[in-house]
Amino acid sequence: MAAKKNMNNLLPYLKPRVLFQVVFAGYFLLAMHYFLPNMGGYGLYLPYNVIGWMFIATLIGLGFWQISRTGFIELSKTQVLFSIGFLFCLLPLAYSINEISYRTTSRVMFLLGGLGFYTALVQFRFNQSERFTLLYIILGAIGMQSILGVVQYYGLGPGDHFLLVKKTLPYGSFQQKNVMTIFMVTGMGLSLFLIGKDHVLASSRLKRWLVLLPALTGSIIIMAIKSKAGYLGLLVILPLLLPTINVKEKLYQRWFMVLVTGLIIGFFSPRAYQFLQSSAQPAVTLYTRDLGSQIKTVNTRIDMYEITFDIWKDNPLTGIGYGNGPEYLGNTMPLAAPMPLDRIILWASTWIIPTMKPCCGCQKAESHRFWGF
Repeated sequence: MAAKKNMNNLLPYLKPRVLFQVVFAGYFLLAMHYFLPNMGGYGLYLPYNVIGWMFIATLIGLGFWQISRTGFIELSKTQVLFSIGFLFCLLPLAYSINEISYRTTSRVMFLLGGLGFYTALVQFRFNQSERFTLLYIILGAIGMQSILGVVQYYGLGPGDHFLLVKKTLPYGSFQQKNVMTIFMVTGMGLSLFLIGKDHVLASSRLKRWLVLLPALTGSIIIMAIKSKAGYLGLLVILPLLLPTINVKEKLYQRWFMVLVTGLIIGFFSPRAYQFLQSSAQPAVTLYTRDLGSQIKTVNTRIDMYEITFDIWKDNPLTGIGYGNGPEYLGNTMPLAAPMPLDRIILWASTWIIPTMKPCCGCQKAESHRFWGF
């Protein structure tokens, strides 16, 4: 009898809306930080990604549950535009079958999973307070990864755990430096957004810590990795958010002071670390990269952009299909681009309309009840 009474007390909380937020928090605060040693790879070839996609699949399922409860499918303009863009991403797969197009299939499937997650998110029509809560959960995940990155970079953790040992490039649990830096830049953009939008932020010490932490630890990691993806990310978010920033507010002032402090620490850390090393200690240094090496990678990207432009110029509408670049250019282009981001630039040239998808996604995300049953 008591067990039945307890179950009746729990039933009001077993709603897809509440469960979605719980699973969402479980993914960002727990599952995405889970790590297993592996031989490398990408996607589901990395064992810990399987755990993450279990949570994502659960969130998508909760979205379908919400649809079955309401009898309506909520659609937003952004969602419709993303769906159209996804369909265009499918078209080049039909051009030809080759090794690159075969590998592209898994990427396209992950795009579909991301679209399914966003569709599930739209179904709940969260109010402003709930949306802010979800954003703070993401900020919490970014803060955890940034602390992990600092521990990896400076070698502050114990040496008996693979994820906590000192690493040349602090990639957190992502195993890819550009993913780590972009995640840090995302945290900086979210923190600036919340400072301007959440009017009760100043009254919460926890929220203040969440918005200030990425500016410090994230900037240290960006300077430590010296990834141009991180630099470009900062150069994009700061000008875009500048019109919303009130420099007279103390929290904004603190945020920029923390950001500059982190950039200075990250820039001078390798020199200070080397200076403080005594001759009796083993020569352990922090990662450094001279200007010439960085300029060389920039030149490589410029060559890739020129190739992309040539392909687009000759095939502005139809493209040439995934993986057909070397054949189209007379086998003068290498199959393996130096960086994953460069491959994305090449893929963009295979079909012009998908390249418009990120721009179209900036439209106001108003949801409407499009289909009832």
